[in-house]
Amino acid sequence: MVACRASRPRWGPGRPCRGPATMAAAPRAGRVEPRPWWLCLDMDVLHSIVADSRARLPSRPLLSSVDKYYSRAAATRLVADLNLHRSTAVQTVRMEVWPTHEGGGRRAFVDLAFNQQVATVEVHDDGFREPSTVMASFSARASPVVFVSTVFNRPETLARWLAEMAQLHTAHPDRVAVCLIGFDQDQPSLRNQLAGMGSVAIQRLLESSIVDVLPGGFRKTAGLQQCLNTLPEDTIAFMTDIDISLPADILARVSRYVSLGIRAFNPIVYYLCPKGGSLECWETGWGDGGPGIVALYVADARRFGGYDDRTYGGFHGFEDTDFFLRIKYSGLEVVRKREASVIHNAHPKGAWRIDREKQYPGFEDYWKNKLSQSCEVYLSNPISERLGMEVVGGGAEAEGTDPSRPGATGTVGMAGREGADGEHRMLPRVEEEELPWAEASNVSP
Repeated sequence: MVACRASRPRWGPGRPCRGPATMAAAPRAGRVEPRPWWLCLDMDVLHSIVADSRARLPSRPLLSSVDKYYSRAAATRLVADLNLHRSTAVQTVRMEVWPTHEGGGRRAFVDLAFNQQVATVEVHDDGFREPSTVMASFSARASPVVFVSTVFNRPETLARWLAEMAQLHTAHPDRVAVCLIGFDQDQPSLRNQLAGMGSVAIQRLLESSIVDVLPGGFRKTAGLQQCLNTLPEDTIAFMTDIDISLPADILARVSRYVSLGIRAFNPIVYYLCPKGGSLECWETGWGDGGPGIVALYVADARRFGGYDDRTYGGFHGFEDTDFFLRIKYSGLEVVRKREASVIHNAHPKGAWRIDREKQYPGFEDYWKNKLSQSCEVYLSNPISERLGMEVVGGGAEAEGTDPSRPGATGTVGMAGREGADGEHRMLPRVEEEELPWAEASNVSP
């Protein structure tokens, strides 16, 4: 994975110190970019979507009849696939259950102990058929993992984070690298900060990593997206923060949950803040509402477009939740669960947050007066193709409107479309009742 030396990087916008260049790119899947319909929702609904995505860890002994069935089905699969004698003692030692992208669907990992060994069986319950089972493969175990972060005016925190990353790299030199993005308004410059770190382990880490500097001030979303644009597609990108401390076995956790084209891993962090709400730090305890730390294949992120740096380039806040929702509504499963030893270290409010709160004192104000103003209501693709239009609306006008059913209320705005001459022309506005509804739209007249 050695590509260049951080002691002599090619600094400047668009000229990164290229990282893991020896890795071949994975085949690219078809692009599925979800449209941000969630900007039309109330905040409590958004909180519910995030909360309902959390994985469940049933306690032992298993009490739910569904969990008991998963356990028995997993043990049956283990005995059959490993040709174990039917008298072999098999015990469920751990079970993790999370929602899939199908409505009501669930997937589970069941860890089974037998003959002084432990094996994992994957259970898939789509809510329509009997649950299926297969021995878990953990295909991500050989994939490189690049820890992605941005930094601005945090030299001491950066030094601590790089020291922890260097320990991971020393233990796994062929799998671990970082992609670090700075900004040219930072003082001292990122180049000078790195030059002052004399640790041999850190310098070896940087030799295998990507370092880049973007123009202007701090722009977190643009920096994270820069890494997604640069990394090979068969790499696992672990989107993190320099305030996060990770356990020594983090690669094993990533390899357990991340799967190309299927799954992303979203660990819930613990905010280590003894004086919550003070000048020293403001959040404390489990960050159940914050989905910002996430690991997934670069190919999967590119499939849905990655971060929305156009919307979240100027202000910060909600870009991580937006990224989480893009993962979820692109069809990927998300294993979202509390992870011991994934710690968010205490720090004062960042300058970006202080600046935002001068204009929007609370996040509710930011949501109501900034983000939700971008609300658009869309027709699904099949209806759009049949009618040759898109339905666009915003704010209270679109509230409660469901253009896919008869009798819906509200006004439908007609989006422009390309004419024969290539110009963008506007279609007239019409009332919803005038649309050619059909009782069975999938049946040809």
